[in-house]
Amino acid sequence: MAILKKEIVMNSIEGDFSNIDIGRWFRSKGFEKIEFRNGKEFVITRWLDHPISFKLIEVENFTTFIKSTFGGSLLVFECKIEEGKIEYNCYSPIWLFGIWNIKLEFKKNPTYFFKYLKEGHEIKEKFDLYINKVPPAIK
Repeated sequence: MAILKKEIVMNSIEGDFSNIDIGRWFRSKGFEKIEFRNGKEFVITRWLDHPISFKLIEVENFTTFIKSTFGGSLLVFECKIEEGKIEYNCYSPIWLFGIWNIKLEFKKNPTYFFKYLKEGHEIKEKFDLYINKVPPAIK
């Protein structure tokens, strides 16, 4: 069963990062950058020819990358590079009844219907490896 969480843990790692390199890394993994209008964006994916809607809320000063995955689900990474470090969080959103935004945490071993959370977990692990290879920023 997936764990429903409203707050996802913010990850923070020091290093000499650039927005261009981070964006390139996400694009190489099939993600696209979202441009928000008025602080929110509606995304529609498809599963078995049925539309699935998501409402994403912009986090100030963060860049948001998304990827559609199993069952029309969405993987979201929100990143901010500032003062020699990167901060990011990642989750899979659910827009429940068109009212509540719920963020599901990625999981290593979810049940079948939540296997997109495993894909998210695997991408997060690859991203952690990538950003941990970046040398610390010179201060």
